[in-house]
Amino acid sequence: MNIECQCCGLVVSILLLVLYSGRKQLGLYGEKIFKNMLIVTIILLVLDILSLVGIAHQDTWDPMVVMGICKLYIATLVIECWSALLYLLHDVVDEKRHWKATKILFGVIGVECLAMFLLPLNIYSSGRIMYTYGPGAIFAYGCCAVNFIAIMVVAFSEKKRIPKLRWSAIVIWMLLWIGAAIWQFFDPEKLLVGFATSLGMMILYAALENPEVNLNRELGCFNGYALEAYLKQRFNLKKKFHVIQFSMDDISPETSEYIYRLMHRSNVRDGVLFFKLLGPEFMMITEDRRRYNRLIRWIHNEQQRSSDYFKNIQGLGMENGLDVVESARLTKVFKYFFNKFNGQVPDTGIEISKDMIDDFLLHENMQEEINLALTEDRVEVFLQPIFSVHSGKFESAEALVRIRRRDGGLIYPNDFIPVAEESGSILALGERVFVKTCEFIATGRMQKAGVKYIEVNLSVLQCEQVDLANRLHAIMEEYQVPSSAFNLEITETATLNVKKNLLSNMGTLMDLGCSFSLDDFGKGESNLMYIVEMPVCIVKMDYDLTKAFFEVEKAKHVVRTVVQMAHEMGLHVVSEGVETAAEADALKAIGIDYIQGFYFSKAIPMDEFLQFVEKKNSLIQ
Repeated sequence: MNIECQCCGLVVSILLLVLYSGRKQLGLYGEKIFKNMLIVTIILLVLDILSLVGIAHQDTWDPMVVMGICKLYIATLVIECWSALLYLLHDVVDEKRHWKATKILFGVIGVECLAMFLLPLNIYSSGRIMYTYGPGAIFAYGCCAVNFIAIMVVAFSEKKRIPKLRWSAIVIWMLLWIGAAIWQFFDPEKLLVGFATSLGMMILYAALENPEVNLNRELGCFNGYALEAYLKQRFNLKKKFHVIQFSMDDISPETSEYIYRLMHRSNVRDGVLFFKLLGPEFMMITEDRRRYNRLIRWIHNEQQRSSDYFKNIQGLGMENGLDVVESARLTKVFKYFFNKFNGQVPDTGIEISKDMIDDFLLHENMQEEINLALTEDRVEVFLQPIFSVHSGKFESAEALVRIRRRDGGLIYPNDFIPVAEESGSILALGERVFVKTCEFIATGRMQKAGVKYIEVNLSVLQCEQVDLANRLHAIMEEYQVPSSAFNLEITETATLNVKKNLLSNMGTLMDLGCSFSLDDFGKGESNLMYIVEMPVCIVKMDYDLTKAFFEVEKAKHVVRTVVQMAHEMGLHVVSEGVETAAEADALKAIGIDYIQGFYFSKAIPMDEFLQFVEKKNSLIQ
């Protein structure tokens, strides 16, 4: 009998099923599809072998039994083809629509199988050459051909949505199947179709479905790749799940023992999926709230009882992972809050609430808006006029950044600057503001209107840059603007954290002609030594200190003292937040040099600023 290839394929398929079933599974929909395909392949090969055995012994076997087996074989061949199409569709549609497609295809398969059983089928047998032919066989092979065409149409039309490796494996499998069928047609003695099917399954297993790919070899738990696949399914189905993530300082032999205990607890007793992420970070996921609560309590009890294990654990829990909206953001949420708590998460852990997640989503959305604004050039610079008490003119202005929404609305600094500082995009924003200010100064209109310089804020991160001075100088040279047209504002926080780099950059820029202001004086960690240590020429009193001057008696003495001290040191003083004529007059009376605030003007676009200054300054002779 000519069953060598079929027996070889059957052994391979059974081994694949044993290997696949014996490994940890995530319970993914795709895993079930692949396992069902393996089972169908084994049934196909068994029926192929039985049909050949039946044909070889048709003289002694009941003809109806032999014919029934042959028809079952070609029907299973059609089912195998359709299962390959369903496997491919798994990457194209979500699980709900895939299940609908499966039910429709099962209906089609039922009709096709019924037709095959009703149509006559003939058997040919001569030595080692055995096959079926006739209307039933032609109909079955026609169905397979149609299915092959459907698979190729889906594969090439949806190529961008199908993972590259899966697309390649499916196409190779189909080509093997078609090649085997053509070979078998011209050489009927070589019955290769069944073996090609098992070979295709082996390719899929090796390239895509090997459970070992989802496992961390060191610990034996699931890895980040498995987490990505699992979360994709959970979010597609919108099924609620609970999450615990914890991190450690490092993974040592001692802490590994604790991790193994925790893995055993979660996998064996509580049915929790355990994932090893990058670095010493781990995530546990369960669909059962009670299991989640029990695991939280168990971890806490272990921490209290055993200080030798996991004493530096930082743990966060999340009652419903779906609250983060999309799977790609889940690990980002935990990273965000680990950083936010700055390693100070209590031993009892913290549960990330829905409100906390909403704050994170606002943060993420704002970061996306910042990135898009930078890419699409929707970052704008507004200028707030600064009034010189001595000349009675507007001789300077502060550059304030705005983001223009796509719909034309504005996003103000209080909404995006904290996000930009946390994410580091404040560097790109700060440089963009400087570039746009250079473009404005380069027109020469500012100087004609009587404005001598523009104040530009430097963020803490900018001040940390060793090459800050060189970067700013290069921009000024590119636009051919004088360094004296800039007064750079630094904050007390910046001087506290990055004093060495800042002083070096300040020295270089001052040599070029830039001047510096100490911004927000009177806010936060106010310290008179800032004025002493930093080579600034202007002190800018914070909005709150200005307001306190008119509301708190003690503040009056503080402000007067600051003004007197600054003047004795040869410094000028700017008062921010001035909103009324009475406030302006009172500040002029104590010797304030510059006044900035809504009393004169809010921050306005550059063109409006020029019109404002030209009009106001022209009135002063």
